[in-house]
Amino acid sequence: MELIQTIAATATAIGIFIAVIQLIYSYGHSITRFEDEVSKEYREIIKPIPTEAILGEELSDDEFKKHLESIFSYIDLSNEEIFLRQRGRVSRKTWDYWRSGILSNMKKPVFKKAWDIIIEANKKHPDNKTFAELEYLLEPENVQKDPRKWGKVDFDQIQERD
Repeated sequence: MELIQTIAATATAIGIFIAVIQLIYSYGHSITRFEDEVSKEYREIIKPIPTEAILGEELSDDEFKKHLESIFSYIDLSNEEIFLRQRGRVSRKTWDYWRSGILSNMKKPVFKKAWDIIIEANKKHPDNKTFAELEYLLEPENVQKDPRKWGKVDFDQIQERD
């Protein structure tokens, strides 16, 4: 009888161990799927933006206006990516890739021009917290910080400094 109980307890422990391993694998796989979906959304948003803008060239005023909605959508997605990292929805490795892309794109003339429009609009409407996470990330002292470790950020203070 004691042997049967030992075997049953061992089998139960092995079963629990296997279930935990499966849960860990499933969780990792679901994060990867989620990150892939966000990457797909990025490709859809960036697609209409002219290649020359992505490569860092300026656009004419007409071209800029024509693609402003897509550029704003990209900025919105960038802000969402920061939020997702804050909540632990994306891995550190993926975040490092995303951050690199965000910082690179936000230095390009068309994205910088759109960002300036957003900042001016936020100044006119101080209660508007649009893109606060991105604004915080773009502060020179924060560009290397992991949003997961930001803690509580006073987004009101960011806009008051401007």
